[in-house]
Amino acid sequence: MDSDSADKLLPKHEYIESVHKSQKFLSLRFFVSFVSLLGCAVMYMTRVNINVAIVDMVISVPQNSANDPLKNISSLHSDECPADVVSDGKVSIVGVFDWSPPTQGIVLGAFYYGYVWPQIIGGRLSELYGAKYMIGTSIFISGFINLLTPFIIHWHFYLFIASRVVLGLVQGILFPSFMVLMSKWIPPEEHSTFIPWLDVGCTVGTIVCSAGAGHLIENKVMGGWPSVFYISGVVAILCDHIESKYPLLDNRQ
Repeated sequence: MDSDSADKLLPKHEYIESVHKSQKFLSLRFFVSFVSLLGCAVMYMTRVNINVAIVDMVISVPQNSANDPLKNISSLHSDECPADVVSDGKVSIVGVFDWSPPTQGIVLGAFYYGYVWPQIIGGRLSELYGAKYMIGTSIFISGFINLLTPFIIHWHFYLFIASRVVLGLVQGILFPSFMVLMSKWIPPEEHSTFIPWLDVGCTVGTIVCSAGAGHLIENKVMGGWPSVFYISGVVAILCDHIESKYPLLDNRQ
């Protein structure tokens, strides 16, 4: 007796449940969840890339630490990461921007000045205009800002800060929009199965971007840190283009 015949001997409700479980990961809602995972990964790539890139962007303060024995002894008991020392005994100077630690904090935190507020209305906007449209627009603008970031930084510092705030604004609607999308495609009893995929996407995006950005900077690809923003921007725009061409996620459905 084959497995299909054996399943049909089960009570009706158990048979339906077994078929339902076997088809769960072959269904369209599986595809929607996977696309949402990729969307979250791209979102985090365009968000956290600056955390790695800023190391190569700023100028390290020169210190003659190699010739200071007291400093070397005290550094053995310090929680601070030791500086890179080159052959002449001085700290290697990298980057082109002379930003103090407080300024670097503003650069890293500017994103969240804009990120908080769209959380309030993001879900409602997705219900009114369509989750697919809101997600696609957000990812496209995020990619576009990343592509322009190396140029904006050289134009004006405050314009760069404004671009980070705008990046936070457009990404603030993503999570509410993903929730609206999943509420339309995934039945309530499967929310606990598929909605955590969004968190998986965030983790994947962070890992890929952090590791990839370090590799790009170390090998000075396209000048080092600018390549981190270029590649993140291109990936985001390509993902938005592919998603916009896929008919299964049409708002009418």
